[in-house]
Amino acid sequence: MGVSEDAASQNPDESDRADARLARGGDRAAFRRIVERHQNRVFNLALRILRSREDALEAAQDTFLRAHEKLHQYRPEHRFGNWLLRIAQNLAISRLRIRKPESAGPECDDIADSSPGPEATVGRREQLASVDRCLAGLAEKYRTTLLLRHQEGCSLAEIAYVLDVPIGTVKFRLHQGYLLLRGRLRLSETE
Repeated sequence: MGVSEDAASQNPDESDRADARLARGGDRAAFRRIVERHQNRVFNLALRILRSREDALEAAQDTFLRAHEKLHQYRPEHRFGNWLLRIAQNLAISRLRIRKPESAGPECDDIADSSPGPEATVGRREQLASVDRCLAGLAEKYRTTLLLRHQEGCSLAEIAYVLDVPIGTVKFRLHQGYLLLRGRLRLSETE
C-alpha cells in the first residue's frame, strides 16, 4: 500500500496533500489521481461560469495544466480542492472576459447534474432549468459566489479563499445574489 493509498483511507484532503507532494516529485500517477478526484467539480464550476460546454472543457483542461505547473506554489495548509477551484474560477473568468458576447450562450442541458436523473420529475427539471436561466443572468461575482456555496458546498471561508475576497464580501455577495435571484425567479414565474 503506497503513501497516497494510506492517505486515501483517511480522508480526501490527506489524499490530495499526499498526491500533491508525490506529483511535485514527478509522480504522474499521483497527479492523475488528483485529476480524477477533482475533474467533475472543476468542469462544473467552469461550465456554470462560461455557459458553454466546449469552453468549460478547455478551461478545465487549462486548470489542470496550470495546477501541474504551479504545484510548487500549493500550500498544504489549504484544501487542495479549493486551490484548484480558485485556479478554475480565475481561468474561466479570464476566458469569459475575452470571449465575444455573441458566443456566450446558456447550455443548461449540458450542465452535469449530480442528482438522480431518471426519477426526477418534469416539474423539478423545469424548475432547475428556470433557476439556471436566472442564475445565468446574474453578474458573474454573484453567480460564482452562489454556485460555490450551493453547488460545491464550500464554507464562507473557502469561498473567500477561492475568490480572494474577505468573508464580509462573500456574505454581501450571497445576500445580494439571493435577492437578485429571487427577483429574477419571480419575474420568470409571471411570464
